Amino acid sequence: MRHSNTLWMLAIVTAIFVLIFLNLVLGSVSIPLQSVWHIIWNLENEPITWQNIIWKSRLPQALTALVAGAGLSISGLQMQTVFRNPLAGPSVLGISSGASMGVAWVVLLSGAMGGVALSSLGLSIILISEPTRPYKSSYAIFCLKKKKNTRTNQRQSRYSTTRRHRHPNTPI
Repeated sequence: MRHSNTLWMLAIVTAIFVLIFLNLVLGSVSIPLQSVWHIIWNLENEPITWQNIIWKSRLPQALTALVAGAGLSISGLQMQTVFRNPLAGPSVLGISSGASMGVAWVVLLSGAMGGVALSSLGLSIILISEPTRPYKSSYAIFCLKKKKNTRTNQRQSRYSTTRRHRHPNTPI
């Protein structure tokens, strides 16, 4: 059993490296396999455009995909472990709804900014507003609670005015 697990892990790691390398080779610009290998290991002088494509576009995309996939798998494992449920998903904690609301806010704010949807300005707005998100949600809850308390106070005052008109002989 131990030997088969080692083989599986070796196969998975090998597949990851092969797929990352294929991601570097394949794309809209055809770069030969040997040239990609030379660019990665800096063996020969390849065209600067190919080097820029590999180092500034394809490699960051591949590494981002690798890190995002690893993060999603770890968060899924944590969620299943915490809830002791192998079918636990992001909807258990409302993560899906929160993400949908975040996307709606981005679309709404980017439209208000003059149609700068997901441009560098839109992204900077998200990055600036991200640290203040807990305060914004707390303030929204506070406002909703205050509005609800105002309504209940109005109802109580309406009922209390009818109670003030009591018979003069009743004790206070």
